[in-house]
Amino acid sequence: FSPTPVCCIVTSKSSLGLRDLALGDFVDIDYSRSSTLSLSAIRCVHCLSGDESKRVLESLKTKSRRYTLHPSFVRPLLPFTGDSKGKEIESLVWEYDSVFGGGGDGKSGVSNLMGTPIFEPGLDSYSWPLGSERFRREVFDKKAFVVHGCGTRLNVLKQDFNHFDVKSMLDEASKVVVWMKDRRGKMQYIQATSEVGWSCFNSGHSLYFNPSIKVQEKWMRAICMELGLNFGMLLDTGGSTFGGDLEVFAVQGPHVTPWHFDAQHNFTIQLSGFKSWKVARSGIANPMTNLHPSSTNMGALMENIKLHRTYTSSSLDPPVYTNLENSAKNAKDFSQFHSFVLRPGSVAYVPAGWWHTVQSFDPNVSPSVDSSISVSINMSVDAGRWADLLMSRLKGLVARDARWRQRIQVSSLPSAQTHLGLLLSSLKSSLEALTPSHFLPPAMLLEHRTRVIHLGGSHGNARHQRELYEQEVGEIRVREQDRYAVCDGFFFDIGWFCTGLLCAIVLVKSSGFGGF
Repeated sequence: FSPTPVCCIVTSKSSLGLRDLALGDFVDIDYSRSSTLSLSAIRCVHCLSGDESKRVLESLKTKSRRYTLHPSFVRPLLPFTGDSKGKEIESLVWEYDSVFGGGGDGKSGVSNLMGTPIFEPGLDSYSWPLGSERFRREVFDKKAFVVHGCGTRLNVLKQDFNHFDVKSMLDEASKVVVWMKDRRGKMQYIQATSEVGWSCFNSGHSLYFNPSIKVQEKWMRAICMELGLNFGMLLDTGGSTFGGDLEVFAVQGPHVTPWHFDAQHNFTIQLSGFKSWKVARSGIANPMTNLHPSSTNMGALMENIKLHRTYTSSSLDPPVYTNLENSAKNAKDFSQFHSFVLRPGSVAYVPAGWWHTVQSFDPNVSPSVDSSISVSINMSVDAGRWADLLMSRLKGLVARDARWRQRIQVSSLPSAQTHLGLLLSSLKSSLEALTPSHFLPPAMLLEHRTRVIHLGGSHGNARHQRELYEQEVGEIRVREQDRYAVCDGFFFDIGWFCTGLLCAIVLVKSSGFGGF
C-alpha cells in the first residue's frame, strides 16, 4: 500500500499493553487530537485485507479501536521532516519535529522537543524552540523555518477561528475568493459572497478568505510589532491598522498552488488536514511585488515582471516541477528545493521572495482519520520600506516648490532638458539639507497608542487639540521653533502612519504647513 501522512508503524514492544497491536502493525495518527507526548491512534485500515478491513471499519463505529501511544513507540512511514534536494538548501531551511524529534538547525542539537507552546498572538510561539530574539537574528529574511506539532497547539486559535468550521468562518469573513479552473484548465480567482463561496466549496472548489478585521488585527499586529515592522506598516496595506494580511485557505480535495513567490513574509499554520510544500530561493532579495508565473491575469503578470526587471537581472523562472522521473530532463537546476509536509499543529515561515508550491493531499488520505478538508491560516507580514519612506518625503519636498507642480509643456527637447536641469539643481540643495530626523521624528518613537488625534477644523480648535495631545503624551512638547506637522490634518504616534496625498509623514519647521 502507499503510505500516507497519518500512517505509522509500531516499533516498540513497550506499546504492546494493547492486546491486538503487534510489532510491525500499522496505525493512523489523528494529529488533531494528539499532543507532544500522547498520540491518538487508530488501527490502520487501508493496509489490511478486504475482510479484515471491513471488520476494523465496523469496530471504528463504536470507537473501540482508538489507542493512546507515546511517540517513541511508533515511526511515521512518510516523514514530515524535509527531503532536501542539494547540499546548499540544507543550511537554508531549519526544520524541527516536536513529536518525533529530529531535524534542527545543525547548531542547537535539539532532538526531542518538549513543552511545545500553544500558538498565541506574537512571535514567541511561532519561533519556538529558537525564541523570538534568535529568530529575528538568524532566521528572519534569511532562511525558511518549520516546526511540526500536534492539535493541542491550536487551542487558542480554535476560539478565534470557529473551531475551524469552514461554514462558520465564511459567515464572518470580510472577503471571500474562490479558486476555479477556466476552460483551459488554468486556475482563476473569483471574488464571491460568503453564500456563493460555501456553495462552491461544497462543489469541490477551494477557497481563501479573510476573517473579520478584529481577528486579523489581533493576530497580525502582535507579530508585526515584535518583528519591529510596526513603523510605517500602513504604507502598503490600504489603510488598515496592522501590517499585512491574514488569510484562511480551505481546500477540499486535491489542489495544487503552482510555483510562485510573494513580496511578503509568510507564516503558515496548518489547522486541519495535510499539505505538501516545496520551497526554494529565488535569488531576489526584498522583491517589490509578487510573481505568479501561472496566473491567468496576463496584464497583472506582465506588470509584475516589468517592475522586477527595473531592479534585478535574476531569473524569474520558477524551479521546474513536474515529477521526479522527469527531473533529469529539466533545463533549470531541479535540485535546489526543500520539501516538507505540514500536519495539524505545524507552522512554517517562508521569507519574502522564496519560490514555493503547495499541494493538498487526496481527501481519502485515510478512511479512519478525518482529513478530508485541509484548512490553514497564512499571515502575510508586510510593512513600509526605506524606499517608501524616502519617496513619500520627497513628494512633500518637491510639492512645496511651485515649479515642480507646474504642468509639463515641451516645445523642444533641449529647452525641456534645460528646465529640468534647473529643477534638479534646486532639488539637490534641498536633499543635502535633509537629515535622518526629517524622516524619523521623535514623535514616531512614542509608545504605541490606538488613538488618533485629528487636528483639522478651525485654527483655534486645532491648536486646542494639539495642547490636549501634549498633555497626554508628556514626554514630548511641540515647540514654536521645532514643530511637528502631518499632511491631511492628522498626527500619528508610532502605531499609526499617515497615508495622505502628498506624503506618508512630514517633519517640517515652523515655516511648513501653517495653522498649527
